[in-house]
Amino acid sequence: MKKTLYTLGFALFALAACQSEEQAFLQSLDDGQGIGTAKEKVLTSFTAEFANSTDTRTQLVDGKKVRWTAGDKIEVFAADGGIETGYYKSTFSTIEDGYSVAMKGSIPETTDYYALYPSSAATNGYYPISGSQKAFGLTIPAQQIAMPNTFAENLNLGYAHSTSQNLSFKNVNALIKFQLTGSAVSNLSKVKIFPTASMGSTPLLSGEILIDTNNGDFLSINGEGSNVELTGDFVGNTSYYMVTAPASMPNGFSLTFVDKDGKEYSKYATNGVDLKQGDILNLGEITLESSNFVSNGEPTVYHQSSKSKAVPLVVIAEGFTNSELAKFNQQATRMLGFFFSVEPYKTYKDYFNVYILPAVSEESGADILDEGSPVLKNTYFNAGWGSDNYDNMTADGDKVFSFVKEHCPDIKNGLAKITETPIIMIVNDSRYGGICRSTSDGSGFAIIPTTNKSGNEAIPWSGNNGATGGMTNYGTWINTALHEGGGHCFGRLADEYWANNAYSGTTIPEHSWEVPFSLNVTADKNNPLWKDMIPSSPGAVETGKFPHVGLYEGGNAEYNEGIWRSEQISIMDDNRAYFSAWQRYLIVQRIFSIVGETLTYEMFLENDKQYKDIQNGVPNAGTEGLLTTVYDGLTPKYNNAGAPANYVEKQPEAYPPLPPPVMHEVKKLDIKPVTLYY
Repeated sequence: MKKTLYTLGFALFALAACQSEEQAFLQSLDDGQGIGTAKEKVLTSFTAEFANSTDTRTQLVDGKKVRWTAGDKIEVFAADGGIETGYYKSTFSTIEDGYSVAMKGSIPETTDYYALYPSSAATNGYYPISGSQKAFGLTIPAQQIAMPNTFAENLNLGYAHSTSQNLSFKNVNALIKFQLTGSAVSNLSKVKIFPTASMGSTPLLSGEILIDTNNGDFLSINGEGSNVELTGDFVGNTSYYMVTAPASMPNGFSLTFVDKDGKEYSKYATNGVDLKQGDILNLGEITLESSNFVSNGEPTVYHQSSKSKAVPLVVIAEGFTNSELAKFNQQATRMLGFFFSVEPYKTYKDYFNVYILPAVSEESGADILDEGSPVLKNTYFNAGWGSDNYDNMTADGDKVFSFVKEHCPDIKNGLAKITETPIIMIVNDSRYGGICRSTSDGSGFAIIPTTNKSGNEAIPWSGNNGATGGMTNYGTWINTALHEGGGHCFGRLADEYWANNAYSGTTIPEHSWEVPFSLNVTADKNNPLWKDMIPSSPGAVETGKFPHVGLYEGGNAEYNEGIWRSEQISIMDDNRAYFSAWQRYLIVQRIFSIVGETLTYEMFLENDKQYKDIQNGVPNAGTEGLLTTVYDGLTPKYNNAGAPANYVEKQPEAYPPLPPPVMHEVKKLDIKPVTLYY
């Protein structure tokens, strides 16, 4: 609760509690609360100061003092022989304002004292980490209030350990400092920092940080906040501070400034930097002019549902400069036209609210993450992958989700959650790639570059390692968007191609997720989820059955043995514009679960549409629009007259299937605070 900022030296004194309070406290110890047996003496005052060092980089104002206000609180732990052997915890508080003030509280006299400031940031007890190492937890919030020349109350974290009543505090957090100038400062509402992701991992800046109980050194962070945001009214020619966890940002970071009209401006730092405990990263003076700000995130409505509850689907831009936003809008519109021409999305289009959200990058393209010779671009979401390898495709997921939550109308209005919102990121880069990052809670986003092989030449894909006679399908990056966005991201479908590995399990772990994934494949061939769709004999036409549904071994991107899929070929194999019957059912089921309607199998059958000419065995099955071809069982025959304009007669070397989705189970570290006595 500091009004004037300081991090070096201050004195803090506590007044003795009144006799009646001491007697009540001793009585509580006699009732069994405390360290073993109650102590005869009760300490009611401490002297506390931040360690003074002439070479420290944590001095924030002249005078080297912290001004306390009445009610400031410190959490004090009294322990015999170390925190792990037992302790009593008590809160001491200031009763007046000043630089050297009285503190009120009660704690038993013992051999060791630990203290954490502020009390509101401290977790209950300590964490056993490993062996003899123990940790306290202190919380750094992601949302912070902007204060001129300082930071908000209760944000400067401190730790102290002493065998006497003299507590010498050390700083726990790191600080980022900057000064704002220019015509746009007075209209500014937010400043956000986003570390650049490194190989799919984004440094964490906020959450619960763990510090060593022995010395207060930073150990790790148990949190999910990869960004810190300052909000409030800003003044020009004034310094502002962000409080962060100590962190290494090897790929740099971006600062996003948001004005009161919702327009944004981003600046990027591509050099690596470390945020060290007790240090200040001074970014210097940043000039913000009104002309810099653009309408990032201003939604274009592609489709508005007529229903009271709908699924929000969001398309976002990456690697498009301000002058290229018209190009992004055209590509997004073109992709969505194809997306909703394919079943079941075509039939259930009115269950979706579809938004196109622009985001302006400083440079075109995406990072080239070649080991040893990376090329980094200043783009909004920091997307990137290798020049010849797309298995390492990455983007700043926390920034993606934060951006969509801030700008998607359905989420802003409380009509939907981020976990219900499929996100398709169109990347302004011609290199090949495509991947989806999905989590167990239902959230996810697909990364889709606008791949262009050469001129009008189509992209070839070979699925199932040639299991269908070396058949190759052709399409464009828009097929990739349907596979990644419609298949993985929203449908939560696994891939149905494979490598030559054997699966030894009897279950698939992702089936048990909060929002199940990979339900289109099974490890239990005796009881497949789609058993009600299988006809009595292959190819039989029966009510409620599907002629091509059965058990086909191989799938889940890795296994040619021990995993089964429902149909021979689908979009999850070679990117053809065809979802299998069971895949269609899973997609419709997810739509209904989000909008709160009940789906019956009979209802699904009544509305289901099939396209036999593009399902099992047909090559070149769809680029943009459904093809009219000849179907002849599982032996592929192709009607060249129905080929798309960019059909390639020759058989070039096909791209391998897209990499499997990157899946994460959402949970915090599986450790719990331990309180021995309280």
